[in-house]
Amino acid sequence: DAVNLLGEVSGSGPLIKGNPGLLTFAASNSFTGDLSIQSGTVALTGDGSISRAANIILAGTTLDVSGRSDLSLTLASGQTLQGNGTIIGTLVSPSDTTILPGTSMGTLNVNGDATLRGNTVMELSKVAAAYSSDLLAVTGTLDLGGTLALTYSGDNLQAGDTFVLFTAATLANAFTSVSLP
Repeated sequence: DAVNLLGEVSGSGPLIKGNPGLLTFAASNSFTGDLSIQSGTVALTGDGSISRAANIILAGTTLDVSGRSDLSLTLASGQTLQGNGTIIGTLVSPSDTTILPGTSMGTLNVNGDATLRGNTVMELSKVAAAYSSDLLAVTGTLDLGGTLALTYSGDNLQAGDTFVLFTAATLANAFTSVSLP
């Protein structure tokens, strides 16, 4: 089932997408609650935007911005992108925005390029010989910047312990600051 919303969606409550079909936004929307994509795909086309949503939450789902005129999702000031799932198109996280891959430990995939200038928060864990962490996987260029904040739970870390936090076809630049647990 596909639903195409051509007009503006407004209001202050959360917008929860729970069906497995496609929901398309073609307008600049002014709703200010969370956008929670719990099933299926949300697509933005033309000048469609969700820049006023407080949080964008993926639950193993897809946000497709490849139909937008600029082919990108640029987070707005104060906005957070979190969860497990896939962004199709370019992801831009300016200063005063947050990227939180995973819901506990998990993966946020970007089928395109990603530019990080805000806060990127990653979880790490080690229990016995089992290592786990959040992952930001980018098929194109991952342009690092902003702050990387790490949180950790589990057994004491030892010299040589490693975690994979990022994968990309190309890595550029570096975080301006790193906050270790």
